[in-house]
Amino acid sequence: MTEGDQPCSLTTLMRARQHPWITSGTGKSHFVEALAHAAIENDMRVAWFTLETLTTAVGKAKVDGTIARAISKICGCDLIVIDLCRTRDYDDKSWR
Repeated sequence: MTEGDQPCSLTTLMRARQHPWITSGTGKSHFVEALAHAAIENDMRVAWFTLETLTTAVGKAKVDGTIARAISKICGCDLIVIDLCRTRDYDDKSWR
């Protein structure tokens, strides 16, 4: 909480409510990287994926019959980060 017990915008998700499509360059990946480092420093298990690496890992596990083990390993983590991490600008509608 901030001074006067007013919640900060992060805890109220004010920015996400005002701008549901948060554009590139706002520090989302940097922020979750800091969260992940803090979690690791506190002996928590962290799984970090880009959307591409997660779909590749799940796809490979499905093919080789280890999907339950792969999902269990991921879900056993204290923090799971899935970073969209596209090379195009988030506002570029040409990829849709």
